[in-house]
Amino acid sequence: MIKDGSSNTYAVGEKYLNVDDYHTGQDLADNETMYAGDDPDVLRSTLDIYPPLQDRPGLGAWFNFGSAHPGAWHVVFCDGSVHGLSYAIDVVVHSHLGNRQDGQPINTDQL
Repeated sequence: MIKDGSSNTYAVGEKYLNVDDYHTGQDLADNETMYAGDDPDVLRSTLDIYPPLQDRPGLGAWFNFGSAHPGAWHVVFCDGSVHGLSYAIDVVVHSHLGNRQDGQPINTDQL
């Protein structure tokens, strides 16, 4: 079902969180278990309006990938490989990597 190829498709990635809520449990994207289902705790989007972000205080961004790491966030591709990707990844490339069947495979050697 992964028509663009398993090495061209995200499986799982780190998620952005608001630094202010690391220890409060009040971030609506991090207040449920992994079994919550259709919830911002377990879902992220690769639409171009949701670029990956480095965690920061004061910003709630419930559908963005990202992490606390400076310079990169990590993603597991469907082939099992793990890549650290730049927060500055082109949003069109990010969108294609998040869609398993858009017919737009990306050369991951350039990431």
